[in-house]
Formats: sequence, structure tokens, C-alpha cells
Amino acid sequence: MTNEKIVISFDGDDELKSDTEKITVNTIAEVKNEENQSQPEPVFIPRRFSHYRGNPSLNGFYDCGISFPQSSDNCFRVKYSFAAGRTFSGEGFLNSILEYGENLVLSSLNGNIYFVDRNDGSIKKRISFPGESFEKTGVVADGNLYQNSLKKIFKISAEGDYSVIYETLESYIWSGLNYCNGKISFLTFNPDKNFLESDKEKKFVLIDTDSNDCITTNLQKKGILCDKVVVAAGNHFVILGDTLFSINDNGVIRCQVPLGFNAGFNTLFFSLRNHLYFNSPDNELYFTEAHLSPGGVRYSGIKTSGVMYAVAFDDNIFIGTGSGWSLYKSGGQLIYSFDDICESVTECLNSSILVILKKEKITFHNLAKFYEADTFLIPAGGNIDVNDYFVSSILSDGGIFALTRYGKIFAFSNDKMNLKL
Repeated sequence: MTNEKIVISFDGDDELKSDTEKITVNTIAEVKNEENQSQPEPVFIPRRFSHYRGNPSLNGFYDCGISFPQSSDNCFRVKYSFAAGRTFSGEGFLNSILEYGENLVLSSLNGNIYFVDRNDGSIKKRISFPGESFEKTGVVADGNLYQNSLKKIFKISAEGDYSVIYETLESYIWSGLNYCNGKISFLTFNPDKNFLESDKEKKFVLIDTDSNDCITTNLQKKGILCDKVVVAAGNHFVILGDTLFSINDNGVIRCQVPLGFNAGFNTLFFSLRNHLYFNSPDNELYFTEAHLSPGGVRYSGIKTSGVMYAVAFDDNIFIGTGSGWSLYKSGGQLIYSFDDICESVTECLNSSILVILKKEKITFHNLAKFYEADTFLIPAGGNIDVNDYFVSSILSDGGIFALTRYGKIFAFSNDKMNLKL
């Protein structure tokens, strides 16, 4: 890692200081809920909306108040973690955590949805859907949870009442759910019918959350369908093959923009300040205006090696690769680089903290001083599956929550006191 003095234009941040690396590594223990009860609970205001990757732009930014401890007297602690007897035995999780009022929402491959109390980790409710599998992330909007299985979308109230508001027979729900202007958007596709050649099985769908009315738009083009719907500038954006589609709230295709390359199933795709970003097969990052100006697609100047993960806010793009992560300005200027021996997933961030997932490790970087970071490890052995790894993390008011592949959930707070004896 470099120790050069660098300046990043986060409002209110001081210049980064040249100093020795200060990274604390901790092992996540099974923490009892009654510990640290003397610590004051942070103020929490339940949110009416909770999106995959933090917001409709899918850029991983969470607008919340938790900050990196700015004093040496404080650091992060594990507020709670599931003990062995309280984990979801035999279940798998691939999608992201959502917030629903005072609860966290976890949806499993086994067709179960859990409401978990964000304060103490207790399971408040479990709703089982036999025969279903939840592989993508839903959305919380206007006081309801919308969760999609492979072929259905369930509307679920805070009390646990639910109804099926959408079902597809031959196709699969291909993306997570997004939300804008009272409408849920997503993609459907049948990969069993000529995966690359078919131009009839790919569809964009809108559902009105008040009436449950459904609008379906056929995407009649050959190629691989990216598994994301990005919302920006009041419109919905989809990548299919070598083309970017812009679709309005009435399901009408506004325009089609040629990318100049063929995208893939899990192509990097997000929006930042009304610019749409996506990577080429050569891991070059391109962008275009969300209103799709005549200038078309342009190269950002950013190119990395290995698999790309990205989170972004303001004018800053953090990219994770197979060998660390880097910070770029949106214009392509490299600001900072962190080398590592393993893949770094830039999972989420706010204006103070960057969260990095590295298999069994989770690291919180201080965005004011990158050399300050806390890393926590899932302990090996005992009742913890040695093959477990982190799949999701979110930032929230007063806490950071992380979920593993096999259903362990951890809550971190920034109020641990460092005792100086």
C-alpha cells in the first residue's frame, strides 16, 4: 500500500495524512446480546425504502449516518452475531440484506424469508414458501416488502401477510427488483430457449404498486441479457447484448444506444450523477449520459485487470479486482490503490466508510484516512462452517450488518471504547 499524501474531495474531509498503516484485525466471536448493554443505542428512524445496492442507481451508496470512529478512544465492535443454535441450519443465501422498519430481511435459497430484529438479532418472523427459491434481491417500497423468487413476486406486509402479485410460467425472473415513481421494474428471460439466439424470450416488466397492473415490454434483440435494471433520470435502463435500452415509466423504449461491445450476464452496471457506467469484456469502464445525449458511449479512462466490482458516490468510483481495490475519479484519474492477495469486493459505502468483502473477511476503511481500517474474520473451526464466506453487507444508521453464505448474520457498531490502562 502506498503512504503518499493524497487528497480526496469528500466534503468536510481533511487531507489524508502520511502515516504508518493502522489496520486492526479482529476475530468475530459469538457475542451474547446482553453484553455492552451500557452502550447507548443509536437513533434509528425506520426507512420506507430499501434497495439492492443501496439505491435505484445500484452504485452501492447508503445514505446513512454511521461514521468511522474519529478518535483513538473508539473503534468498531461486534454488537451481536448468531450463535450456532440460532443460525439457519442447512440454508443458503445469495442475495442482499434489506431493511424493513425495525427488521432486517433475509431471503434464502430454501424459500424462507426471515424478519430479524436489527437491535438484538432475534428472529421476529419466518415466512416459508415451499418450492420457492430466493436468489435475487427484492425491494422495500411504500411500506411493503416485494420479494421475487424464480417465477413469482410476493407482496408482504409488516405483519407477514402476503399475496402473489406476479407469476411467470415459462420464463424466469432474471434480475433483482428496482423501484421508481410507484413502479417496480425487473427482467424476465427463459435461458432454456436458445440462450444467445432467441430474440423473443427477453422482457422488461413494470408493476404498479398501487393497482398491481403489469406492463410488459419485449426486448427483441439477440444476445446475453445483463441481470440488472438501473434507474436514473426517471427512466429504467437495461443492457442486452451490445445495446443499452432506455425505457420510460409507461414501458415504452425511448431509445437504443450501441455500446460497441457485447456485454455479459453480470456486467458491471450502475449510475452516478446521472451518468451510466458499464464495463467491457476487457474491463474498460465506459459511460454515457442517462438522458442519452448524441455524444453516445465514451471511455472513462479507467481500466483494471480481473473481475470488477464497483461502488461510487459524488465523483469517486471504488473498483475491486482479484488483487485489491482502487479509487478513481469519474474522469479516470487514479487516486489510491490497495494491493491484496485475494479478491476484494467493494460491497457498499457511505460518505465515511468503505466496506470490503474478502471471502471470510470484512474490512471497514476510513474514507478520510485510508490507512485506518478495521478487519473482522469469521472464526474457523467449532460450530462455524470453515467454507463460509460473506455475501452481503449494508450500512445503516448506527450499524453495519453482514450476512454469510450459510446464514450467519453479524451486526457491527462504532461505539467500542478502547480502554487505556
